[in-house]
Amino acid sequence: MKQKTKIFLSKNFTMKNFLILFLIINPIFDLKVSYNSISTLIRVLCIAFFFTYYFFTSKNNKKYLLLIYPILIAIYFIFHHLNAKGFTSLVPGNFNYSIFKEFLYFIKMICPYMLIYSLYKADLSIKEVFKIINCLVLVISLLIIITNILGISYCNYGSGKIKANFFSWFKNNSSYDYTALLSKGPFEYGNQISAILLMFLPFTIYQYFTNKQAINIFVILSELFALTLLGTRVAILGVFLVILYFIILYMIFENDQVKVFLKSCIPIAILFILFTSIIPFNPIFSRLREYQEVVQTVTNIDNVEIAQENLNSEEINSEISIENISKFDFVKNTYAENKINENFILERYPYTYDIDFWYEIINSNNPNKTSIRFLEEAMIKRVVSINNNKWDKFLGITYTRVQNIFNIEKDFVMQYYSLGIVGLIIIFIPYFTILICYVIKKIIDKFKKVNLLNMLSFVTICMVFCISYYSGNLLNSLSFTIYFTLLYKLLLTKGVNRNENI
Repeated sequence: MKQKTKIFLSKNFTMKNFLILFLIINPIFDLKVSYNSISTLIRVLCIAFFFTYYFFTSKNNKKYLLLIYPILIAIYFIFHHLNAKGFTSLVPGNFNYSIFKEFLYFIKMICPYMLIYSLYKADLSIKEVFKIINCLVLVISLLIIITNILGISYCNYGSGKIKANFFSWFKNNSSYDYTALLSKGPFEYGNQISAILLMFLPFTIYQYFTNKQAINIFVILSELFALTLLGTRVAILGVFLVILYFIILYMIFENDQVKVFLKSCIPIAILFILFTSIIPFNPIFSRLREYQEVVQTVTNIDNVEIAQENLNSEEINSEISIENISKFDFVKNTYAENKINENFILERYPYTYDIDFWYEIINSNNPNKTSIRFLEEAMIKRVVSINNNKWDKFLGITYTRVQNIFNIEKDFVMQYYSLGIVGLIIIFIPYFTILICYVIKKIIDKFKKVNLLNMLSFVTICMVFCISYYSGNLLNSLSFTIYFTLLYKLLLTKGVNRNENI
């Protein structure tokens, strides 16, 4: 019996190491050169493997209750698919729904559920979790920093590689704007990478306060520098938010350590001052100014005049009013001057198939009509209204179709249109159920067992939900959710002893 136990423990130890290795090497799959359906499939298979292993090696009879959720997903998917079959639109092909791609999306969305369970059963120590976080932050940050300095980083906005590195930000005669200067390193999506670094920031700061080694300061320095180079609004503003709630929570849960905190925070304060001093030079501000100028220009445009000027000479010689100009000519001749994204109006949802929609958009005085995010949702709303199916509200028009129109850059909103109210609830119920159960348990315990690490995790998870709504493309991407599950592991931990270094 003892021999069997030893063998089992040995296997379990090996599997835990394999899980740790999988988490640490995940940035490889986020590189631009390796980001594809094959790398996604590898992640899914690995996560399914971990879940299967820990599920069948668990001796807890209640484990079979875990199968209720996949069964619920399967039942919902059947109704979701049946609703998708009767879809109609003004565009030929009805945006090419694929049951195979839809099925893969559902598999991808339940991966965090399986990974949270695997992390819980693997019994990772807090030290191990923080080692994973440190490795991830260092690898991601240093790749962004090094590629930027060498001038080989991919642009965070726009295509291709950056035209100049970080040092060019301080040159007044620089001829490049934010699209040529902001970096995402060798990664595919800068938005997800910046969210990952920001999400881990409170924990790298926490680690410094529990273990004041130079390496922990270096990790924070690298992280802040990488966030600066990424230059997203989430990255810049998020740092201030993280610093604020870290200080508040520290004062609440470590109020007897205020003197120690004030002495220890000097290096962090210096790094924060450096971060703040660079902000005025960040190219992201040229993007904000550019958007304001576009909005001002579009607001002052007389669309009828533009349409008349672009018509042929015969039409110009006649007396033309807006009623005489065909809607097709009007849209064709004015969308560029109105700064309407060409990809939207010509390819994603062509005006030739729904001229009334685009005529109304261009002819409106809404300053948001130049906004990509406004148009994303406006196109989806229009497609839903054309289909005119009351069940779309509950079952969605499918993720496949939404992506083939255009991805809405707001989590929860995107899932609402893709999956409907029912699908939205089912997909995200594991995330919120754990949070709600945690809060209820702590209320019952009268918050006696709540510690700083728990609350940092709780507040950061809430912050992530806000960011995902504001920024999008986080909760439907394994590139982010795999790392996000680590916060749930820290949420449920018992904390660390003050004298224990992590």
